[in-house]
Amino acid sequence: MLALEWEFLEDLPGSAVWIGGAGRAKEGWMTDQTQIRRDPLVEHAVPLVAKAMFLADDANDLWEYFRDRVDAERHRIVDDAIREAIEPLEERFAIDDIARVAASMAAQHHAHTD
Repeated sequence: MLALEWEFLEDLPGSAVWIGGAGRAKEGWMTDQTQIRRDPLVEHAVPLVAKAMFLADDANDLWEYFRDRVDAERHRIVDDAIREAIEPLEERFAIDDIARVAASMAAQHHAHTD
């Protein structure tokens, strides 16, 4: 990963493990469930989602919509962090050169994980 690690990984508990998948397989950070339950953001979100699901005509559709929105927001946060990390590089290098190096790094990473 790029510099986004410093922004997000420091907030993860030490026992967090990256779970990666191929294609549409689930991926993300797996943490100790006790630590997740103590997260104040989770505790704040649960009653709000529960109320929305209680009032929804179709709770399953709402849950899928909620998951899609959360995934989209998570990706936006990561994308914003990457853009912020790349800005200083853009002052020194052309974006095409940055993209070429990043693509090469991604290919090397995938070659080592396969």
